Amino acid sequence: GEQGVGKVWGGYLGGLDHCKQLCVDTPPCWFATHGWGGMGGSWCELYEQCDDISVDTCHAGNNAQNVLTYRMQRREGMGKAVVGAGGYARTSGHGNVLLGRLQDKLEAFDFVGGNGYEKGALAATLAMSAALTADSFSQIHGVMGVAGAAATTAVSVLFADFFTGVFHWSVDNYGSRKTPVFGAVIDAFQVHHEAPWTLTYRPLATNAFAINLSVIPLLVVATAVGPLAHVMGEGGTPVGGGMWELGVVVFANLQWASQEFHKWTHMKRIHPAIRTLQDCGVVLPRTMHQRHHRSPFGDNYCIVTGTLNPLLDTTHFFRRLEKLVYTCTGNEPKCWQLSEDMKQGVLRGDFSAIADAEENLILPAEQDRSSNS
Repeated sequence: GEQGVGKVWGGYLGGLDHCKQLCVDTPPCWFATHGWGGMGGSWCELYEQCDDISVDTCHAGNNAQNVLTYRMQRREGMGKAVVGAGGYARTSGHGNVLLGRLQDKLEAFDFVGGNGYEKGALAATLAMSAALTADSFSQIHGVMGVAGAAATTAVSVLFADFFTGVFHWSVDNYGSRKTPVFGAVIDAFQVHHEAPWTLTYRPLATNAFAINLSVIPLLVVATAVGPLAHVMGEGGTPVGGGMWELGVVVFANLQWASQEFHKWTHMKRIHPAIRTLQDCGVVLPRTMHQRHHRSPFGDNYCIVTGTLNPLLDTTHFFRRLEKLVYTCTGNEPKCWQLSEDMKQGVLRGDFSAIADAEENLILPAEQDRSSNS
């Protein structure tokens, strides 16, 4: 059962239990290592075999004291932690200071999961959003004010949906894990096509972490600019009447929330209320996103509500954008590399042929394998 070597999977996943369970659910994994990577112990890697049952060999790194390695004794579950040379036991990350029953009791009330860094990023996002929302609502008066707030919210939702589509398209098709700054995000999105079920193991704080780090600067600027809007306004009415603050809050929070909407589309068992929201198009519908997971992964990129997906796909927005990028830089998107017909169709400008080919693609079988999805 333990033949072969090599890394099966790696990524930021969440707690140790998630990492161990993913190994159980992902043959041919026999070793799960957790805690390395400097992000507070959320890094998980799965291996077929460690050459000398050594964390250093698994990771090819030098941070072994922050790693806990488990060896599977049988397919039904994990065995005890592997103890390194010299008999020292490894700890499971940077933020794990509570032990035993106290930790178990506290974790029972932990609805967002993740480590201290991830919880902190989520808390900072929500705190600044609450302050901006309160300031915005204090400036909304009368029917016209309410109508303006509703219109601002609707426009922000559409723009958030569009932004996730363009961002999703860009990281799916360009760059690699070696790309400066965005390499980790690019690698996460591209590997997701190979193992989509792993997303369902991430708790909320872990799943939203990277996006929260991106929107926090936006919220910081908005929070700082807020008082200036009051000072610059005339007759005691702030510039923008609070609408711009509301727009920023809706946009920023839908960016990290889209990762949860995305995760729900890969889960087999979800709350009926969430299923209703999906069916009504309030959040990303499951069937719509499953269409994205057809090779060459060239459509349905928007992941907030998916409202703009039909428009962007029928107008071949992303194919036209790819042709522009190719013309200007010579870079081919990943979807062209997976479909020569798509590439040739785009270069000829024959978008109807591309649409016909995509309609004939068959939806992939469900790849959800997690026991908690």
